[in-house]
Amino acid sequence: MSTKKYVIFARVSSREQETEGHSLEGQVKELTAWVGRHGGAVARTFKVQETATRSGERAIFREMLQYVRQHHSDIAAVLVYKLDRAARNMNDYVELERIEADLGVALIATSQETQNNPSGRMARRMMAATAAFYTEQQAMDIAQGIRRRVEAGFPIGLAPYGYRNERQDGRRVVQPDPEMAPRVRRIFELYAFHGHTLESLINALREEGVPYSPRKQSFNKTKLYTILTSRAYIGEVLWHGQWHPGSFEPLVERRVFNSVQERLRGGSRQAHELVYAGKLITCSHCGGHLTGEEIVKNRGTSKERRYHYYRCSQLRNVPSHDKGWRFSEASIDAQVFALFEEMKVDDDEVRKWFIDLIREKTRTAHDQERVRLADARRRQTTLEERRRRLIAMRMDNEIDADAFAEQSLVLRDELSAVKLQLESESRSADEDAEQAVNCFELSQALKAKWLTATVQARRQMLGFIASNYRMDGSTLVATKRSPFSLLGKTAISCDGGGGGRGLQDLRATEGSGETLYQPLQVIPYPSTNHDQVLINASVTPLRAYT
Repeated sequence: MSTKKYVIFARVSSREQETEGHSLEGQVKELTAWVGRHGGAVARTFKVQETATRSGERAIFREMLQYVRQHHSDIAAVLVYKLDRAARNMNDYVELERIEADLGVALIATSQETQNNPSGRMARRMMAATAAFYTEQQAMDIAQGIRRRVEAGFPIGLAPYGYRNERQDGRRVVQPDPEMAPRVRRIFELYAFHGHTLESLINALREEGVPYSPRKQSFNKTKLYTILTSRAYIGEVLWHGQWHPGSFEPLVERRVFNSVQERLRGGSRQAHELVYAGKLITCSHCGGHLTGEEIVKNRGTSKERRYHYYRCSQLRNVPSHDKGWRFSEASIDAQVFALFEEMKVDDDEVRKWFIDLIREKTRTAHDQERVRLADARRRQTTLEERRRRLIAMRMDNEIDADAFAEQSLVLRDELSAVKLQLESESRSADEDAEQAVNCFELSQALKAKWLTATVQARRQMLGFIASNYRMDGSTLVATKRSPFSLLGKTAISCDGGGGGRGLQDLRATEGSGETLYQPLQVIPYPSTNHDQVLINASVTPLRAYT
């Protein structure tokens, strides 16, 4: 007489493992012991871990069914510890009953054995229906729990990089990680304000000793992009593809996050070792950008020299371009130094007078700021009313959850932008005046700082004094920011006479909406409200070189 063979099917969920103690290995042990007591042998064991996804669980169940169909002549029964371990829904249970009826492979729940007669099968079906109900109810409870967690502003699943999960009063909450949170803030700061690309950001973090984790020192581009685009760092929660307001501490200011998104959308691909490449300078002839390359002579020897040259990126694509239109870095440096010298005020008395003018002009400009502030507050009131109406529509089921989440995100971003405007324009006149004065004083030492600065620092200086640059023939043209647009080759006089520029010139800019102080930004940024200043340092374009 041949030994009976059995297929063991064990499944467990984390909730049942905690509350009932029926672990996966415990089930297998009990079922194997049952087989031994009945003088049989285990043909094969199938296990569904508590961490398995729904698709993964279905795949294992289907694999078990296929194995039973292929070997049904050798298999006496499919063994499960309890009936609800065999099937999560009635469709699965019907599959098992069909195998029992068609192939003669019995389904046995070892802890809930029933007789193989009509009453026994009815009892088994009732237990299966109860199990299916329990599973469906459990899924609904979990979905509602997740929804409540999202509405309370807590992330689902593992905390984002830079945060950690903690238990407070029996509830899992998200808190900034003391070690990783500063890394996230530094990543946003470097990308937003230091002109980095994703590639150069990896190197900058490595040079600063900012690791990804104890085991992996360097970040990669994919991880950096994920961090830089995640709204979790401004305190929002992702659920069903939509971002919802969070109730945990943001790691990044919204203005910094918005600046990063603008740079990412703009495609920051600057060559970080070349000062004037990376969309810094526009070609007046065709609208392209200057790109650069490095030429190394006597490579690997003690006489090795490195030279940087620049040309228009559209040089070969625009027929009317002069094909020999190239510039050395030194030739552009000469024009930049001329720009620095143009802004320098050597006379201490004139410098003091100019600072006084800055302070007076800034205080006068606050009348315009108060008007903008009132407009921003009206806009804020309108947006908040729209948000209240949107919530009312959702409560009345006039719009579905996805449309509500999408519109909520738009309104939330608009409200945040208005709040940022209110914060930036609510500074006192004295604060703005001092910031403008600091800008001016820094401009007086730009040339000295340039000589010892890194490539990224030099690009910041250029963005500090001008909103954009273009190459017009062989001449660099800068659209200077205020107050630097007031400093030029024409001498400044304290009374505005004798061809000089005085207080009336400062007042003349009030109607244009121009402000004296603009925050430091990484170029290029478009602008139309500034004086165009030509730097007339004579530079001869380089011809084709070898």
